[in-house]
Amino acid sequence: MRGLKHKANELLSSLHSDLLCIICVTEYYLNQLEQDPINIENSILGASYCRKQFLKGGTCIFVHKSIKFCKISINNYCLDHNIEISGVNLKMTM
Repeated sequence: MRGLKHKANELLSSLHSDLLCIICVTEYYLNQLEQDPINIENSILGASYCRKQFLKGGTCIFVHKSIKFCKISINNYCLDHNIEISGVNLKMTM
């Protein structure tokens, strides 16, 4: 992605919003304070990892508001520049 803050509209314009369920983004370049204002229509920021010591990098997952999920706590396994991950557990019903 190389910077979600200035490319969110570009990303959304290339997607079909009626088919959108989950968006996973890497290299989104946001810190904890910057990610909160990012709004993807009908979606919730489900999980994210922001680099702690370096700039840029990171991961995030947006989940459609109709999908039940819970965040998976895996940030303890992240290491800037080596492994930057985030995850959600989807609650699917049959």
